[in-house]
Amino acid sequence: MNARVQSSISIPRVTAIVTVGVIGAIVTIVMPGILAALIASRGLSVAQAAMITSVEMVGMAIATVTTAPLLATVDRRALLIAALAIAATGDLGAAGTSGYVSLLSFRFVAGFGEGALIASMSAAIAATGQPDRLFALFMTVNLLVSMGLLRAFPVLAKTWGAAGVYGALLLLTLAGVFCIPAFPRRAVAAPAAHGGIRGILKLLREPPVALGVFACLILFVGVGMVWPLMGQLGASYGMPLEKVDAALGNSALVGVFSGLFTFWLGTRVGRRVPLIVGSCGLLATTAALALSGAASWFDFATIVFMFSWVIATAYYLGTLAHVDVTGRAATLGLAMQQAGLVVGPALAAALVQGNRFHSALWSSCGTFALALITVSAADRLAVSYRQRTA
Repeated sequence: MNARVQSSISIPRVTAIVTVGVIGAIVTIVMPGILAALIASRGLSVAQAAMITSVEMVGMAIATVTTAPLLATVDRRALLIAALAIAATGDLGAAGTSGYVSLLSFRFVAGFGEGALIASMSAAIAATGQPDRLFALFMTVNLLVSMGLLRAFPVLAKTWGAAGVYGALLLLTLAGVFCIPAFPRRAVAAPAAHGGIRGILKLLREPPVALGVFACLILFVGVGMVWPLMGQLGASYGMPLEKVDAALGNSALVGVFSGLFTFWLGTRVGRRVPLIVGSCGLLATTAALALSGAASWFDFATIVFMFSWVIATAYYLGTLAHVDVTGRAATLGLAMQQAGLVVGPALAAALVQGNRFHSALWSSCGTFALALITVSAADRLAVSYRQRTA
């Protein structure tokens, strides 16, 4: 018996959940600003700065996966407190250290805390009964805060160096303390047998969960094969760097609009239609870039890609959260997002030949098509699964 228990969707609770998610995930978007500060103020090479990014992402992925087995039984508020403490320790240490090895260590610690924060958010969203809308709201706020931080980082770095940048992240992490009173505790009285690694393995044997998690991995592998190449694609069309940057900036604003639109849409038209729209938007944009890349519509391509990306992400994760109210499945989906955004660029790098991106773009189209087929199957099977476990 695994009945869905919906948390009350009060404004303080929603604010707390979204804020916790932003604290955990913000670093994945603002990382370019952090790397620039490290290279300029700490004298690190590009390779060393990139290694710091990789270590933090590894810590985040490990925490997301290892926290997932606890979500069926743990007090989520206690998990939040522990995650905030770990992330704050990493931020504080990174702001105060000057050694490269110690910086690597502290960013791994910070990444571990951030991954646990993401898991906390995922579990809380899954219990609300409106996961698609809240994942969309989280992504919207994350983009807005990221744009603000990216504008502030150059000023902070010029004044205090990398310590100022990590200090800003520390202040954001400490703001999570104010979320603790409103953050939901464990909302589902799941049997003890559902907890731990055994519970995760049992959950992954359920077809809708296994297919949904795989779909998330494939989706983000595809995104990782395209989005990091957007700047190089624009340059290959002969576009000036300023226009490429402007196009990418405009796409971020569209991402905010897409998140707000998805939050409003919810499940008014069901989940299947948005899944198709988001996936096909990514596929069509990527195929168009492969067939006839042109500077004249590069802006439009980045806008459609970001718009579709936000919609697809919200409903892919929402599908998993709707299947498993404990949040474990959605947390695994988020872990697959991190994995896909690491694997995708590596595959793209192996496929790109000089200024020829066709192989990477067409391969990405294949992953988007496979992701849509897989998540559609997961969504269909989810109906019978929920009826059986209700």
